[in-house]
Amino acid sequence: MRELDAIRQYYAEELRAVANLQSEALVRAFAKVPREHFLGPGPWQILNPSHLIDDNNEATYYRDTADADPKQLYHNILVAIDAKRSLNNGQPSFVATLIDSLELNPGDRVLHIGCGTGYYSAIMAEVIGADGHLIAVEVDSELAVLARSNLEMFLKSKCSRPTVAALNRSRATQFLSTRAPHIRGRLGWIRFDPAADSFYRLRFLTTPIRPIRAKY
Repeated sequence: MRELDAIRQYYAEELRAVANLQSEALVRAFAKVPREHFLGPGPWQILNPSHLIDDNNEATYYRDTADADPKQLYHNILVAIDAKRSLNNGQPSFVATLIDSLELNPGDRVLHIGCGTGYYSAIMAEVIGADGHLIAVEVDSELAVLARSNLEMFLKSKCSRPTVAALNRSRATQFLSTRAPHIRGRLGWIRFDPAADSFYRLRFLTTPIRPIRAKY
């Protein structure tokens, strides 16, 4: 086993322990998907916990990794996508907990709203497997381009892969208004209202439901 593969495996096991992950497929996905592929070349900027103490000092929000070695990314840390806008790749243990709660299975259909550069979309694509179908939505046009490119390049090398599409704001608006006006998700029904003239008007209804996977 190569050193980086071993580091990814340790990272996945650490997430299992921290987030109490129940899905073996999800742990395997975290051990397999290269996080560096979705974050660009290093060194990278890491969010400092100290910003919670001194939120007024923007100079201390982020720190640079010691070098550009991908092993720097395999910790339970927030990595900047765009530090100037405080956009981050997501806390792995937190996002892993959310994905784990979906109880995804091979062949499932997933709608990922707010995919950033595609890392967690790729994680879910690994879990649902070659028979799965994943739509990744990102309203930031630059990030949507990155996500599409990252996912296509990552999945191109796989012999079997799920169907994955990364949609920008306009394409996502069209998709949601025509094919998925109502989405039954983990926390309830989500209704997309195209008449509201805002992509962000995704309305969470209060109908209580059991934990289920997304349907669209």
